[in-house]
Amino acid sequence: MRKEHCINDVSSYTIWRNYIIGTIALSLVPIIASIVAKHWIVSVFFLCISLSLFSFVKLNRGCKYESCVLIPFVVARIFLVLTILTICFNFYIYGWDNDQLGATVYKQFILVYPLIAIIIIFIHLRIKLNNKLCADCVARKGNPYERASLGIAYYAEVNCLLKRIVYIYSVILLLAWGLWCTQYYTGYLNNLFVFVGLFAPIILFSIEGLINGLVRYLAYRYNFIETLQSPELCKANTKFIRITLLSNRAVYYSQKCGDTELDTPLKFSENYQNGNSEMSVRKFLNEKIGLDAYDGIRLAYVTERLENNCSIEHYMCFVKSESLSNLLEKRTDEIGVWLEKYQLQEAFTQGIFSRMVCSELHRVFVVMQGYKEIQFQNKKSDTKDFTLSELKTTKADFSDSSWLLKADIKDGNFLKNIMHLWHRYIEGFN
Repeated sequence: MRKEHCINDVSSYTIWRNYIIGTIALSLVPIIASIVAKHWIVSVFFLCISLSLFSFVKLNRGCKYESCVLIPFVVARIFLVLTILTICFNFYIYGWDNDQLGATVYKQFILVYPLIAIIIIFIHLRIKLNNKLCADCVARKGNPYERASLGIAYYAEVNCLLKRIVYIYSVILLLAWGLWCTQYYTGYLNNLFVFVGLFAPIILFSIEGLINGLVRYLAYRYNFIETLQSPELCKANTKFIRITLLSNRAVYYSQKCGDTELDTPLKFSENYQNGNSEMSVRKFLNEKIGLDAYDGIRLAYVTERLENNCSIEHYMCFVKSESLSNLLEKRTDEIGVWLEKYQLQEAFTQGIFSRMVCSELHRVFVVMQGYKEIQFQNKKSDTKDFTLSELKTTKADFSDSSWLLKADIKDGNFLKNIMHLWHRYIEGFN
C-alpha cells in the first residue's frame, strides 16, 4: 500500500506569510499603473507577477511542510485577468500607437481594478473547494476534516482572510468612486483622488496585515492550531481504523441515540505501526460480526500524519447478508440503516452524514465515476455509471489521487487540453 495524503502541521505563521505575499502584490497594482510610461509594459509587469505567484504555488506543492497558498493563487488569477484586460483596454480603445497611459487612463483603471479583484475573490469564495488548487489538495491529502490543522484551520482562516480583502477593496472602491464623482461635479480633489488610488491599498493592507494579522497569529501561536484539530487526529502514535459495511446493493450506517449524524459503527484504534492493519481488522470483525458474516475486506486508502506517527485507515467490508445489522444494533446500542446508492446521494446532499463519512463517500464516488468515465471512453464499459457491487472487484485505486482529477480531462476536447497544459506547466498541477 502506497503511503499518500501525508498530513503536516504547519505553523500558523505561514497563513499570515501567504496573506502578506498576496496583499503586497495587490498593493503594487496602482503603483505600477501610475509610474510605468508605456501601456504595454503594464501588461508585462502584471503577467510577470502572475507567473511569479503561480511559481510560488507550484514550489509549495513540493515542500515537505506544505501550507495553504489559496490567497497567492487567487491573487495570481487576479493579475492574469488584469493582464488580459489591460491589453484589451489599451488596444481596442487607445490603439498601439498611444505610448502613454495618461492621467485619464490611470484614473479609469483605479475605478475598475478593485471591482475586478472583488469579483474574482467572490467567485472563489462561492465555489469553495471546487477551484483547481483546492481540488488538487483534496485529491492528494483528503478533505479538510481528515487533515487536522492543515485542513480545518487553513480552510476556515484563509476564507476569512479572503473576505477581509474583499472588505478592504470595497472601501477602496467606495472612496475612489466617491472622490471621482466629487471631482467630476466640482473640479476639486484631483490630488486627493490620486493619493487614495496609490496609497489607500498600502495603508489599509498594512494595518490589516501588521496589527490584525501578525499580532493575532503571535497570540495564537501556541493554541491556534491545536484547538481546531480533527478529534480523530489529535493523538500521536495512534492508528485509527474505520470499516464501512457494504452489501451488493447498499451501505450500512448508524447513529447513536440523540445524535443527528450517520457514521460507521465499526471503528477502533491501536498503536501506530508501519504497514496496514488488515490482520487487526479481521480480528475485530470476527469479534463484532463473526467470521462467516462477510466474504471480503478491502483497504480503500490511508490518511497519514507522519511527524506525529498518526494515521487513519479506511476499509470496506463486504457482507453476505444485511440481516447482521440487527446483531450490530444489539451490541452497539445504535440505530442503523441500509442506504442504496441513490439514498446515499440524497443523504449526502441533505448533510446528515458525519464529516468523515462525507470525506469517504466523496473519494469513493469521484474515483469510481472517473474510472468508469475512462473505461467508457476506451470502450471497456457500456455505461458511465457504477454500482455498489462493483466496489469489491473494481481495479480503481482509491489511494491514487490522480483518479480524482482524471475525469476532468476528456480526449478530443481542445479547450480542456489547453487548460490541462496550463494547470500542469504553469500552475504546477501534474
